[in-house]
Amino acid sequence: MISARLQRIFRSPALQCAQIRRNLTVWEKVSDFFGPKVDPLEPLQLLKGEKNSFTEIAGYCDKDYGGGSESNWKTVNDGGTDGSYLTWEGTLHFDEGHAEKSKASGGFSAIRLSTPKPIDLQDYEGFELEIRSSRDLSIVMNMQCHNYVDKEIFQLPFEVKAHSDFVGLFAPFDLFSLSMNAQHGIESVKNDNRKLTALGFLLMTERCDPGDFKIDIRRITATDK
Repeated sequence: MISARLQRIFRSPALQCAQIRRNLTVWEKVSDFFGPKVDPLEPLQLLKGEKNSFTEIAGYCDKDYGGGSESNWKTVNDGGTDGSYLTWEGTLHFDEGHAEKSKASGGFSAIRLSTPKPIDLQDYEGFELEIRSSRDLSIVMNMQCHNYVDKEIFQLPFEVKAHSDFVGLFAPFDLFSLSMNAQHGIESVKNDNRKLTALGFLLMTERCDPGDFKIDIRRITATDK
């Protein structure tokens, strides 16, 4: 016969919680043993060192339409610890007279990296970037996928701080939202088609102070993080 004192001990919440934890631990071990072995998905390197999945890189800015912004890009390999990377630099300029005349909302500069054929990223969760900037910037990342019309771009704004070293950033696919004519904010439409045809980066005087900028991109990787 179990004494009343022992019955109270066995019924105590602390003892019951301990027993639940032991049961969960045993179940996890059983699940690990009998469960399916799923190999982690290898990251897909889109841009790193000599690896480059983008066959065409082009720059755009409001200077093409009479504005004052301008930029250029180049591939750099300094032979040091930074390795090979893409440099995009220029000047972001706001011309009030041009903006009124063209009915534009401000100055802009952009770079676009296009793939030779769609790259299926359906099994991945987002992009990992290694990037550095000469000054604090608010950048919009553009993602264009196969089967969408030309004016439909999925965008994700992010902040980058001035730094002398490369920093890592993660851009989840499910945070990109549809933008018509670069107007971010149509939150109800998400990108469920991940056959990548182009990536881009956009700077606008609506988000950034005018002035010189320099952005280095050392790595773009699709991961299942």
